[in-house]
Amino acid sequence: MVGRRRSSEATLALRRDDDAALRGRGMEKWAAILGPSTRRLATGQTGLSWRHEGKSFDMVPALLLMSSIFQSPDQQSEADRKLLADVRANAEKGDAHAQKELGAIFNKGCLGVAKDKVEAVKWYRKAAEQGSAAAQRTLGHCYRDGRGAPRDYEQAVSWFRKAAEQGDANAQYELGRCYDEGTGVPQNYVEAFEWYRRAAEQGFAIAQFMLGHCYGTGEGVQSDLVEAVEWYRKGAAQGLSSAQQNLAMCYRHGQGVPENLVEAAEWYRKAAEQGEAEAQLSLGDFCRRGEGVQKDMAEAAKWYHKAAEQGLATAQHNLGACYGLGLGVPKNQEETAKWYRKAAEQGLAAAQNSMGLCYKQGQGVPQSLPEACKWFKLAAEQGHPKAQAELAALWPLLSAAELAESERLYEEYSKRKQS
Repeated sequence: MVGRRRSSEATLALRRDDDAALRGRGMEKWAAILGPSTRRLATGQTGLSWRHEGKSFDMVPALLLMSSIFQSPDQQSEADRKLLADVRANAEKGDAHAQKELGAIFNKGCLGVAKDKVEAVKWYRKAAEQGSAAAQRTLGHCYRDGRGAPRDYEQAVSWFRKAAEQGDANAQYELGRCYDEGTGVPQNYVEAFEWYRRAAEQGFAIAQFMLGHCYGTGEGVQSDLVEAVEWYRKGAAQGLSSAQQNLAMCYRHGQGVPENLVEAAEWYRKAAEQGEAEAQLSLGDFCRRGEGVQKDMAEAAKWYHKAAEQGLATAQHNLGACYGLGLGVPKNQEETAKWYRKAAEQGLAAAQNSMGLCYKQGQGVPQSLPEACKWFKLAAEQGHPKAQAELAALWPLLSAAELAESERLYEEYSKRKQS
């Protein structure tokens, strides 16, 4: 997979936190780009619906509930058996819609049927070969994820394309992603942009977000920040947290729209309330400084805490500072050291310097000059000027034994991080 350049926040940066589930599927970029409210859509999960006597019925809530209750055929209700028999009979007669739904039943393990991904793929394929766009798209997901079939990116692209050419917005977005990442096809940002555009114009929120990203970064199209804002706004209006965050950044930095910190704070809040760690951090900063909102240290600490719990190093460092100074929370040196350490362990130079100060002064941790030197050295190597000054001042004061201990701690830490 060809790497994709990243921009700083001031140039429409995207989220930088990781998502283990997406990373495990070889989708590091999408873990970074897509926010919590977005990822469920990005995984290609599909619901169930059924058509009977010309009417379509949405069965998602009921079947998901049943799937949590009915674990085996022995626990099937009469209604489950009747509906399953009805779906299966129509599927076996060649009804494409029924074949797709039978695939979904096996995929989800609904109606008392045990999950069977291979059987699900069999029925999705039957429907897909009859031209069902939804089944073609779902079959593409199965091949992409290795779910019920061997992982095969070229097959995934083939099925996404069939559905996309029928106008399926989700498949158009997925095909755009394939071109964007160079997965199953040569990487081609122009093609990616074109498929994102088709899906976005149908109102597909994630594609609207990605189209905004293309305009913001100039990937596949001439850079146009005004257009970027418009597409972020469309996605944001549909509740997409990643789009809300990027729209907030546009207002914050006056990119594509006049600078407006009140608007920025509002969109950050919308994204933060959906769990966007970067938005939570930014909203905490706004509350701390009184930018776009009334200054409120308790509110700032609250948002820092939410972002810190998601593992965002800068938020962890800021929360540690709040505890150290008693800003919005009671003073607590142990909590200060705890949050500084979490951020320092992630390699944040400012937090490593702060951790060095904690050990130097014995605040929240037992005083230890060798430990202090270890942390100062780690920060200094990243170019942190205060850590460099602290290390230069402290190093001559240590005894030979303390210097040796500091070196041992540093080497031990470095080896642990490299392993």
